Amino acid sequence: QSTWGTYIGKWALSGFAITYVVLDFYEICEVNGVSMSPTLNPDRKRNDWVLLDKTKYKRRKNQLKRGEIVQLRAPNTINSRSIKRIVALPGDVIETLGYKNREVVVPQGHCWLEGDNHIQSKDSTHVLC
Repeated sequence: QSTWGTYIGKWALSGFAITYVVLDFYEICEVNGVSMSPTLNPDRKRNDWVLLDKTKYKRRKNQLKRGEIVQLRAPNTINSRSIKRIVALPGDVIETLGYKNREVVVPQGHCWLEGDNHIQSKDSTHVLC
C-alpha cells in the first residue's frame, strides 16, 4: 500500500529529472543592456528574460541563419556573454557605417553580428566576429 510520502518522493524525483533534462538543453538568461532594444529590453525599466536553446545548432548541423538572435561570448571580456542578431554569413558583403572599411566581406568561419539598437551596440561594426 502506497503512502503520501511515496507519492511525494516519486513526484520530487520526477521533477528533479525533468529539471535536469530541461536545463541540459535550455538556459534561462537575463538580458542586460540596451543593445538589442527595442526587441529586448524596450522600456529600459526592467530586463527581459530569454529561453536559450543550447541544442539548436547541433540539431541543424551548425547552420546559422540571417535574422536569428544568438548568444555568444563577448570578444573583449572574460566570462561575459552578449546577445546579437546575425546580419550576414561567410562570403556576404556588408556595407558598414562605423567600420574602418565601407564594405566588408565576411570571412569563412565567421558571421556579422549587430545589435538592433545600432547607436548603443558593441558588435561586428567594432570587432569583426
